[in-house]
Amino acid sequence: MAVLKKYHKQLNTIEKGAENEAYRIIAQNQKEIIELNTKGQLLLGKGVKGQKLIPKYSRVRYARAKNRLNPLAGIGTPDLKLTGKFYDEFFLSAKNRQLEFSSSAEYTKYLVKKYGVSQDIFGLTKENSNILNDEILLPKLAEWLLKNIKI
Repeated sequence: MAVLKKYHKQLNTIEKGAENEAYRIIAQNQKEIIELNTKGQLLLGKGVKGQKLIPKYSRVRYARAKNRLNPLAGIGTPDLKLTGKFYDEFFLSAKNRQLEFSSSAEYTKYLVKKYGVSQDIFGLTKENSNILNDEILLPKLAEWLLKNIKI
């Protein structure tokens, strides 16, 4: 019976520590996670659901100029990057067991109003969420678990 109590206590400790470790891993890899949103989606002109961002640029001249800067999004499709400040000021916060992306650029509210309400410019597509889980979070969390489980 003493062995079972020992294992039960150890599992409770692991369970409590695993969530904290997951947040630590996320904080430690914040740059890579943010790049999944910025370079892996927005630069391609995509929102959280993988859809192209709309409205498209209304001025043809501007659309062509933006396409020369970044043809990945497609002509006329917004990538929300001109100076790079919006992308550079991205940050992550963990609230209520969920990751929240945002940017501290002063014009973020404008971009959210225009492109984010129905398209969710902040957050990861299913594909990028899988990359976060499979390539960043789970391998490091498994490594931590193996170090902390003493059988």
